Amino acid sequence: MIYKTTIKLDIDEKPKNLRVFCNEMIDKFTFFMSIYEYNLWLKSIKVRETTKGYHFYIKIMTNRKLKDVEIIYMQLALGSDYKREGFNTIRSAEGNTPIDMWNMLFIDKEKVTELSTFLEIYFFDKLFIKLENKKADWFNFLKSCGVKLEVWKLEA
Repeated sequence: MIYKTTIKLDIDEKPKNLRVFCNEMIDKFTFFMSIYEYNLWLKSIKVRETTKGYHFYIKIMTNRKLKDVEIIYMQLALGSDYKREGFNTIRSAEGNTPIDMWNMLFIDKEKVTELSTFLEIYFFDKLFIKLENKKADWFNFLKSCGVKLEVWKLEA
């Protein structure tokens, strides 16, 4: 079975060097992929600029449901505002609170800008290039989730 989750980051400052910022985030994300034995895959990234910084929406797929504490830890380690993640910890600890009720970003502060679009494209492309040699692992991931794979042959 495949589980979908959105990692939501509230970055409260605008980095001085975007290339360094993106490369550090990519390194952190690939670290999480390695500790989850490549059973965590990137689906999409959306970036929105805010008054202070950025909101990142990183959609991932896993072969098991992530615990709330794992999501919060990832968000914190990827650079999300520590106060936000502290409050998320308290709200999620209630146990029966759905993720959409405790893992929120305030969208009224967001806007699509050239810079946010650049970050989306740069982050996704760099991460995709870094992971391109892991194609076989992608098929293993799908198989571990119970997805039946068929080999398609193209006829000339």
